[in-house]
Amino acid sequence: MGLDLALEVGIVGVIRGPFMAQTKCIITTAGRRGFTAVELLVVLGIVTLLTAMTAPAAMLAMSKGAVNRCAEELGSLVREGQQLARRQQPNGPPASQAHYGVVLRCETDGTVSAELLYGSTANDVWRDGTGEAQRSYRLPPGMFLWTAQGTDAATPMAPGESVHWFFRIRGGEAIASPGAMRPITVGTRFRPADTSGFVTSSGGLLVAPPPLPEIPASPVAAEISIRSADNKHAVRLELLDQGLVSLSELSL
Repeated sequence: MGLDLALEVGIVGVIRGPFMAQTKCIITTAGRRGFTAVELLVVLGIVTLLTAMTAPAAMLAMSKGAVNRCAEELGSLVREGQQLARRQQPNGPPASQAHYGVVLRCETDGTVSAELLYGSTANDVWRDGTGEAQRSYRLPPGMFLWTAQGTDAATPMAPGESVHWFFRIRGGEAIASPGAMRPITVGTRFRPADTSGFVTSSGGLLVAPPPLPEIPASPVAAEISIRSADNKHAVRLELLDQGLVSLSELSL
């Protein structure tokens, strides 16, 4: 019996020994790979701090990008109207012929849309056979269209307000009404001729620089700009001489 008991104790020791050693090894290894609660709190605090520091800059960049995208869409619609007018064939007196144009309109719900015109009034939206507008663009939420007349300060376009102009047939320049002979500018403020200042010529003499041309205030709108809701980013739309479409960032 003593031999049997010794054998039994020996076998149990052999079986339990490796198992206990293996269990101890697993517990020790897992403990070395984990993180304490304090370490996790420190990491979370650093991530929160970095997020708070970079969030304003990220929001500003997103807002600026949205304004630029809206301005590009609006500029593309204006250029399309110009191209259609330049390819248009005269078939009668200009005043009696339908003209392509652009209308910017603030709806009753406050949304702003831009549509191509084909006719003689601001209501003659260019439509297809189903009555849908052939080419239109609606500003997304958070984007606003600001306009100004003369020397007045620009203000957000109010519901019911609209701005429109037409393009000269075969030319593409902006005109105030169909058949008008005199091109106009759109979205420009009055700029008098500048004759001040002198520059040094190659011979060392002071000569007056050539004056800048005088630009009259636009009879349509002295300013057309797309702005973010916080009014920190703005892009100005202008139609200059010869129908040149200009998009430029506006300093606020």
